Amino acid sequence: WSSDVCSSDLLIYRQVLARVPEYGQATALSMLILGSMVPLILTQQWLVGRRNFSTISGKYANRLFDLGPLKWPVFVVLVALLALMVVVPIVFLLLSSFMTQYGNFNLPSVFTVNHWQRILSDPLLLRALTNTVVIAAGATLFATTLFTLIAYVSLRTKFRSEEHTSELQS
Repeated sequence: WSSDVCSSDLLIYRQVLARVPEYGQATALSMLILGSMVPLILTQQWLVGRRNFSTISGKYANRLFDLGPLKWPVFVVLVALLALMVVVPIVFLLLSSFMTQYGNFNLPSVFTVNHWQRILSDPLLLRALTNTVVIAAGATLFATTLFTLIAYVSLRTKFRSEEHTSELQS
C-alpha cells in the first residue's frame, strides 16, 4: 500500500471488497468521517444563521447586452471556463481509464489497455447495454405519450382552475 494514493474512501472501498469483507471497520471509518463533518456543518449553519438575507426582485428584461470591444475577450474567458469545467475532467477521466493504477506513476508500465479489453470482452456488457437502451427507449416513449396526452387534454378542455391560472399569468 505504500505506493497507493491513501484516502479514506479508497480504504473503505478496499475493506468492503476484501476477500473477507471487513464491514465493521469500513462502517466505523465511515462514521468517523461523518462524525468529523458534524462540527463543520454546525459551524456553517451558525455562521449563515446569524446573517439577514433579503431577496431583491425586479422585472426580467429579455434583451441582449452590447459588450462592445469586450465581446471577444468575454467569449474567450467563457470558452476557457467551459473547457476547464467540462472538457478537462472528461479528458482526465478517459486518461485514468488507461492507467495501470490511478494516480501511481512509479510503475514500470503506467498505461495499459487491459482494462478496456477486459470490459469489452465481457459478455454481460452487451446485455447490460442492450437492457439500458431498451429501458431508456421505453421510458422515453411512455413519457412522451403520457405528457402529450396530458398537454392535449389540458389545452382542449376547460378546467375550473383555468380562470385562476390566467390571473396568475398576468
